[in-house]
Amino acid sequence: MMIGFYATLFDKFGTGPHWDTWVGSNKNFCRENWWANLLYVNNYVNVPNTCMSQSWYLSTDMQFLWLSPLVLYPMLKFRTLILAIVFAVCLFLSVLVPFITTYSLRLTGTMIYYKEQMDLSQVYLEIYIKTYNRFGAYVIGLGLGYLLYKTRSYKVKLHTCYATLGWLIAIMAGLSVIFGPRGMYLDTHVYNRLEASFYAGFHRQVFVLSVSWIIFCCMHGYAGPVNYLLSWRGWIPLSKLTYCAYLSHYLFILSHVGAVRTTGNLTQMNVVSK
Repeated sequence: MMIGFYATLFDKFGTGPHWDTWVGSNKNFCRENWWANLLYVNNYVNVPNTCMSQSWYLSTDMQFLWLSPLVLYPMLKFRTLILAIVFAVCLFLSVLVPFITTYSLRLTGTMIYYKEQMDLSQVYLEIYIKTYNRFGAYVIGLGLGYLLYKTRSYKVKLHTCYATLGWLIAIMAGLSVIFGPRGMYLDTHVYNRLEASFYAGFHRQVFVLSVSWIIFCCMHGYAGPVNYLLSWRGWIPLSKLTYCAYLSHYLFILSHVGAVRTTGNLTQMNVVSK
């Protein structure tokens, strides 16, 4: 439905100096490459002209599903040692591939907005939307699901010191991933290939491990008020809107960019509101 809207009606809902550049081009992209979206390969095929730029995630998620038996089968058939080896190999490759790609192509460690657009585009095309650069986070999620399944019938006993230490490490690791690239945005920052490569290789896995710890603690009674907050039933109706918001949010971005008729200043408020 969204692809059809992009391809037929979207460009009729407004005008502006750059309307054809942004909205019109997306109409043409969807008319030409709709099939790549339906086959869930648009993060590899005709990427510069992809229909619905945000839909790369749908393809990545579907490809994870296709590849998941490579991890799920060892969970069912093999002993713990072999399963641990499979997980270790997957995680090692998920770190190694973005590390080498970033280092060899001299990419930034993440998508640095509001600086060099060529760098931003290259990171998007080579790192951001590729399944093999994100598979590590998915594997960690599968591992967490396996661990929760194995411990479903009893409560895991953790000493208070270990639980507290785990929370401190998870919080610090998660915040370091979020705020770590701040220095890369500064004009005084000098590009460092190793710094960028290490961040590109590790940041997704570290963040997912932090989130996994929170989920594990919520399931086994070590999250306290965090569990009450995350389990609040008020999130349910909002959660049902997230997929719709994901599919449609780019419509508003393209409409604004295509219709704007005046120059503006880049401020923190503009970044948040627009």
